[in-house]
Amino acid sequence: MIIASLLIVLTVGGWAYMNFNPQFGGSITKELEQQYARSPQWDGEKFVNQSETTMDVNLKTMPGLIKKQFTGRENRGPKEELPMQGFHRGSWETDTADFQFIWFGHSVGLMKLNGKNLLIDPMFGDDTSPVGPFRSKRYTDSTIYIIDQLPSIDAVFITHDHYDHLDYSSFQKLKGKVGHYYVPVGVKRHLLRWGIANDLVSELDWWDAVALEGI
Repeated sequence: MIIASLLIVLTVGGWAYMNFNPQFGGSITKELEQQYARSPQWDGEKFVNQSETTMDVNLKTMPGLIKKQFTGRENRGPKEELPMQGFHRGSWETDTADFQFIWFGHSVGLMKLNGKNLLIDPMFGDDTSPVGPFRSKRYTDSTIYIIDQLPSIDAVFITHDHYDHLDYSSFQKLKGKVGHYYVPVGVKRHLLRWGIANDLVSELDWWDAVALEGI
């Protein structure tokens, strides 16, 4: 009886956490399913790769993957936080080069092209996983403060919606600083749940093209 009650509590708690925690983004509604059905990448239940991709995760391989995840971790990361150079907004704005690029680590890149500031996959948060104990901290000190130092961003580009590329805390911090967001089909629902206006987000499928003032 105690075990059954515990399982019920864990199940209900997990469901509530997944559905009410904003980090998990928006859900796929019936209306969205109808929209996604227009995409060749939608198979009726989910988006699929254009080329056949084998995911080698099954009951046979799972024990080995779990063992690998929790053993031999001592050499997987640095022993202490890595140093990081600060962002110098003045230098960025006064540099007259036709093209500029700064890599902020992992997925994040700031690009200036044709005078436009373009931000790619802004993951400035502390953690790439919303679920403990499987947390994955960055190797540097917190970088969320860098968003306050950035210039106005003409466009944000998102490549895909993994947590290490689509960070809730970063998007909250960026509000009011971004002119437009360009995201893959299926990702817009997350931004809408996070309070970003519908008309600020363009959702693109494979081979779609848009023009951003000459870019």
